[in-house]
Amino acid sequence: MNRVIDDLIASAKSLADKAGKATDKAVEYSKLKYQSVQLAGELRDLYGKLGNAVYTMVKSDFDNKDLMDSIISEIDHVKETLEHLEGKLAEFRNSVICPACGAVNDKDACYCNKCGNKFAPKAEEAPCCCEKAEEKKDGTCTEEPCCCDSGASAEESASCCEGGKKEEGCCGCSEEDKAE
Repeated sequence: MNRVIDDLIASAKSLADKAGKATDKAVEYSKLKYQSVQLAGELRDLYGKLGNAVYTMVKSDFDNKDLMDSIISEIDHVKETLEHLEGKLAEFRNSVICPACGAVNDKDACYCNKCGNKFAPKAEEAPCCCEKAEEKKDGTCTEEPCCCDSGASAEESASCCEGGKKEEGCCGCSEEDKAE
C-alpha cells in the first residue's frame, strides 16, 4: 500500500514540475509579447514625431538634418529591437519570420505564405542532390524517394541521377529503382 502511495506522490511531483515548466514558458512568452507591444507603440510615436518634424520643417522652410537623423536613428534602433523580440516570439510559436516581408510562417515552410520568398534550407537538412523536392499546399517540403536515400555520397548520387538515369550499383540503386 505504501508503494502505491509513493508512486502516486512521485507522479504528482512529476506532473507539478511539468506544469511549472509550462507556466514558466507562458510567463516568458507573455513578457516578450508585452515588450513587443510596448516597442510597437514607441515605434508608432517615433513615426509621428518624424512626420511632425518633417511637416514643421517644410512649413517653416527650415532644414534640420540633425533632428531628422536623430529621429531616424531612434526608429532604426527600436525596429531592430522589435525584430529581435519577434524572432524570439516566433521560436515560442514554432514558426519562422520571413526576412523579406516579415510574415509569420510554419517552421517547416520552404516558401513564405505571403510573399513567396524561398527560405534557406535548414542547416541540419541537406537538400536532395536530385532536387526532387516538391512543395505541399501548406508550404512545407516533401521529397520523393530517390537513389540518394541509399546512403551514397553526394557525388555518387548526383552522377547516377543525372538526366533522370539511374545506373545500378553506383549508389546502391536496385533494378526496381532503375526501372522507375
